[in-house]
Amino acid sequence: MARLDRVKIVSELNRLRKPPRRDDAEKSLGVVWLRDMLFHLSDPEDRYFVYHTLGVELRILGDVAGALECGRIRLAEFGDIVSRGVFARALLDLDRHLDAIEEFKKAFHLAAESGELINYTFGELMRAAVSVVDVETIDSVSQEFLALKLGKSTDDCQLEMDWMDAAEALGVRPELINELRHRAGGNS
Repeated sequence: MARLDRVKIVSELNRLRKPPRRDDAEKSLGVVWLRDMLFHLSDPEDRYFVYHTLGVELRILGDVAGALECGRIRLAEFGDIVSRGVFARALLDLDRHLDAIEEFKKAFHLAAESGELINYTFGELMRAAVSVVDVETIDSVSQEFLALKLGKSTDDCQLEMDWMDAAEALGVRPELINELRHRAGGNS
């Protein structure tokens, strides 16, 4: 079976996209097209890409509830770390803060268990915790993160520090933030 041409899909979506209006997401030609594509696709890699693209398209259109449902279905189908993070982000966008933090924690713990995407999921969780002023999560999960014996992983990004100043301003212990900065390779 022929593979999807991802560039053509994105190009076609740009052509179909109209200025976002919250009540138009269901009628969006791009959303209808992507949902129809999912209905007919069986290749897991292609389906994963289309779910990702559909979720992005729904968020662009302002349909956060639709993006949440797309994320929920994607997570149920694939169960991977990134899908869990996408689902958590949609929960956060809908102001379901406690549920979002729990999903981000699950993603982080799955990453730590598998040894993949640890820095990525940790950063996503910390940014979410800062945004909802959850100092307890920042403190406890940061300590868990620091306790991990991290090796060099090709499936991860550099530990990002963009949330650390905000966490410190919320009252997270400066010595904890300094230790995290050190782990990230930044100055304390």
